[in-house]
Amino acid sequence: MAHGIKQRLFQFWLYSYLIILFIPIVISMVVLFQSQSLLDHEVRRANDTLLAQIQQSLDNQIKDIRRLGTQLSVDPKLVRYLVYPELNSTDKRMEAMELIPSLRSYAIANGVISDFYIYIKEKNYALTTTTLLQSDLMYATLKDQISLSFGEWKTWAEKFHYGSFINLRAEQGGHRQEDSLVYVQSIPLQEMNEAPATLVVHLNQERLKQSITSMELANEGSVVIVDGLGRVITATEGTPAVSSTLLEAMNGTKGFLKAKLDGEEVALSYLTSEEADWIYVSLVPSSIYSHKVTLLRTLIYVSLLVCIILGGVIAYLLAKRNYRPIRQMMDLVSHEVKLNMKDTGNEYSILHAFLTESASAQNKFNQKLQEQHQTLRSHFLARLLKGRVDTEAALAQAFKSYDLQFETDCFAVLLFHMEDYRSLFRSKEELDSEKKRQFVYLIVTNITEELISRNHKVYSTEVDGMIACLVNIKGASLDAEKDLISAATEAHSFLENNFLIKCSIGLSNVQMLWSSIPACYEQAVEALEYKLVLGASQIIPFAMIGRPKQELYYPLDMERQIMNLMATGSYEEATAMVQEILRTNFSGGTLSVQMGKLLMFELVGTMMKAVEQIQLSTKELLVEKTDLIRQMTECGTFADMEEEIFNFLKLVCDYMQQKKKSHNTNLKEQIVAHIDGNLHDAGMSLTSLSHTFDINPSYLSKFFKEQTGENLNEYVNKRRVELAKQLLVQTLDTVNDITEKCGFNNSNYFIRVFKKHEGITPGQFRQMEE
Repeated sequence: MAHGIKQRLFQFWLYSYLIILFIPIVISMVVLFQSQSLLDHEVRRANDTLLAQIQQSLDNQIKDIRRLGTQLSVDPKLVRYLVYPELNSTDKRMEAMELIPSLRSYAIANGVISDFYIYIKEKNYALTTTTLLQSDLMYATLKDQISLSFGEWKTWAEKFHYGSFINLRAEQGGHRQEDSLVYVQSIPLQEMNEAPATLVVHLNQERLKQSITSMELANEGSVVIVDGLGRVITATEGTPAVSSTLLEAMNGTKGFLKAKLDGEEVALSYLTSEEADWIYVSLVPSSIYSHKVTLLRTLIYVSLLVCIILGGVIAYLLAKRNYRPIRQMMDLVSHEVKLNMKDTGNEYSILHAFLTESASAQNKFNQKLQEQHQTLRSHFLARLLKGRVDTEAALAQAFKSYDLQFETDCFAVLLFHMEDYRSLFRSKEELDSEKKRQFVYLIVTNITEELISRNHKVYSTEVDGMIACLVNIKGASLDAEKDLISAATEAHSFLENNFLIKCSIGLSNVQMLWSSIPACYEQAVEALEYKLVLGASQIIPFAMIGRPKQELYYPLDMERQIMNLMATGSYEEATAMVQEILRTNFSGGTLSVQMGKLLMFELVGTMMKAVEQIQLSTKELLVEKTDLIRQMTECGTFADMEEEIFNFLKLVCDYMQQKKKSHNTNLKEQIVAHIDGNLHDAGMSLTSLSHTFDINPSYLSKFFKEQTGENLNEYVNKRRVELAKQLLVQTLDTVNDITEKCGFNNSNYFIRVFKKHEGITPGQFRQMEE
């Protein structure tokens, strides 16, 4: 099994080295293929360049021949000679002899012209560069160069030719072929179809071939020139035949093809003449340039083979050498460990897993030791703060065991009470309350220790859900108290502004000797309790508390006044009375926490008694009373308790005002209904109504005025006048009868009251209505 693992790692390294070796091999192959492509491109470019040179050379000679035809067409002597009616006379022959030297000069000027003649159509004469001959004699001199009969030749010569090159080479072997290429043109060109003569220029094909073979391209390959119909104009020796299919593939003015001719692969370049309907074609066998590629390929293959052999051997040796340290390390791993990790992978994986597990186990062990040490030290500090530590000798040993180093005998305690840290966890991350609390305690501990440790030594622990910081003071105690207050203030501000953590901090006085540590803790606890008096999120040094008062000011007459004011719904007066009691108790010294709580619950008890004495039903304000008791027990400060007391006081007074308002409305409606139903009673008055409703007359008068806005007697008289108006209109009763029915004592008083309200007498009112 061990050997199998070694073999995998060894093979992995060996394959890695071989892959690295394979990279230059691949690059070499790419270079080979690119070189072959580059050589093909260079051959093509060289062929195109040389072919362009041949085209330029031959096109220039073709241009000279065309220029010869043009010059002869405009030669005045020749044109005049061609139109003579007959040429047999002596003077016409003499004139022909005079033209021959100039014609010979034209022939000598162009090296590829072997000879030319001018065939005069109607006269059956041909004027050459040496003599004037009849047509039959001219044909006799040409029949070895052409494969035409006399009649065919004469018909061909008498046709109109604009200017073209024709190969008149005989098909039979043994004939002279070097002069079979001719240029034929009718002259003069100005007369078009009526041209009297035809210029026939014989080209020296040997010289054309020599001009082609003089180029390097022809030495390496073959050159053939064909016309637009695919007919061969001329070609170098040994040029293979170009098929019509290959000619059809030659599109455009120039191009490059690869083809097989006579069983041999050739590179074919072609170029179209600009002066004639010719196509210049170069045929270079692939063997001419492929041997360079073959040589390059051979060299590369040999070098690759050498690289593979040498590289393989070196890769094997290097892999074996580099594997030796791994094998030595694997020998140190026990056989049992190897068996347990047999599926892990190669040796690297086994060593990595083994070392990782060992390191992880060591880290976990160290972490657990550290956590246990921190937990034990925290428990020890908590017991030390609460005075539960044994003898001094055991204390010194415990300090050393828990790495507690006190440099002086001066101590103080800071106690942190976390009040609100919900804003710190506004994200959607799900954390239970215990993790949140631990996270907050970690933040507070780190910040506080960093601030205090600038000048003093500090150790933190958790006691009864609060963070206690035991400070070992350095320097004078007075300066130390200022340093601690400054550090507590800075920590309090930093926690609230940056972490949105609200807390109260209690500070003890600086005391001497380690035995005073529990006393410092008790002072910090007592100072922290005064957040009930001073409010939440405060810094409370023990020195600020002073000697608290232990008695309350709450006389029975003031309690009775508060209850009466609540019964009448007088919120402002009741509030002022409660505020006076609180101000009297909390001013002139600090009230102890216990006495403060007692005062608050005394006030609550007063309000409960007031509610009971109002004689409300058992269900009224039941929920509010229960909520008040619950909220008072949950309040964290006296300020919160005051707020709850005043809220309940406002609730009861508003409730009583509403009850009072409802009672007054019912009483008013009863009084009005009684008045409207007894308007005929002459004895109805303020006194009688007060007896009827059992109300003081003066209060009744004031109450009626407040509720209706009118005086009681005025209201009664107004209602009686309204009744009298109805009787005056609806009945025929006399004024005296109406006076009695409306409750007036006499008619004169009735008339005076009626006129006061209506402005006219009752009789005038009846007449007006009639």
